Amino acid sequence: MIAAVRTYLDAQRHAAVPLPIFLALSLNGVKGYTLASNQYHRIEQIDRDLLLTTPLLIEDFDVDVPAFLRTTFDSIWQAAGAEGSINYDSDGKWSPRTK
Repeated sequence: MIAAVRTYLDAQRHAAVPLPIFLALSLNGVKGYTLASNQYHRIEQIDRDLLLTTPLLIEDFDVDVPAFLRTTFDSIWQAAGAEGSINYDSDGKWSPRTK
């Protein structure tokens, strides 16, 4: 998703789309799905069929995409019973789990 957002922003810049723009994610048909984790993170199933994230305001094409998407990723993980995304370190930096 991070790479897709970067590509999306590059395309918007190239097309001279004026800022600000909004970005939101909707996942349909996801009730009962689980998120990948590891043995240290017990994650329940997603609790709703339609998962809508809060729209995010983009005011700069050079936004730090992983940091910008943290609230979006947190809301997805929260729908599965977690406190937030496990892919950020204690300082809030993107640190994806590989195992």
